[in-house]
Amino acid sequence: SAPLRRMSFNALIAEGQEARPRQPIGELTVVEIQRCVDRLATGRWRAGAMASLAVLVTYATDVAVGQPWVLGLSAAVHDVPLVVAGSGLKWDSMASKVIATRRAAQLLHALGTPVMAFSDASDAAVFNRPNASNALLKRLAETEEARVLVSAECNSWPLCYAKQYSALPEHPWNACASQTTASRAAICFPNSGLYMARPQTLLRVLPEWLFFFCSW
Repeated sequence: SAPLRRMSFNALIAEGQEARPRQPIGELTVVEIQRCVDRLATGRWRAGAMASLAVLVTYATDVAVGQPWVLGLSAAVHDVPLVVAGSGLKWDSMASKVIATRRAAQLLHALGTPVMAFSDASDAAVFNRPNASNALLKRLAETEEARVLVSAECNSWPLCYAKQYSALPEHPWNACASQTTASRAAICFPNSGLYMARPQTLLRVLPEWLFFFCSW
């Protein structure tokens, strides 16, 4: 019920969080993972998660009161299992999302989730249930390679990272950006607002993202 304020990066953050616990920064321990697995071994969420090709994860310290939460409602309508990380915790920085998502990936990996998708909480919606016949999802779920599907956009917002990307010779951004024409901008900038992969793949990728995020 705390009032919400909109930050420059478009995240909704409740005021008066000073007394809240901070986001844990360490990985889940083996004991913590097993305790969570045991609690989820039975029940409706476990059954739904096991039947779904993908589990959706988001990060939100609070959900706006008095208005519909589109992501949550749309996930429920399409019967997509939804994990909310960060609920009730104190907002520290954008890195909190990466740290919390890594912990969620540990648990989902232990639960045997085929594909884990992450979405921002306040400006996204689910339009259909993950379909096992979708070739891209099947490839993500079955491949042994470390593949991550990342959403992209024409511009880097709210900060431009073109200079940082161009300093990475092997980064796909360089090849993509070279195809940009005067009439149409190529969709080259990765956007962390939506990505998906196997949980074990994200356990390898997220620490690297966190390193670059903190470095930039």
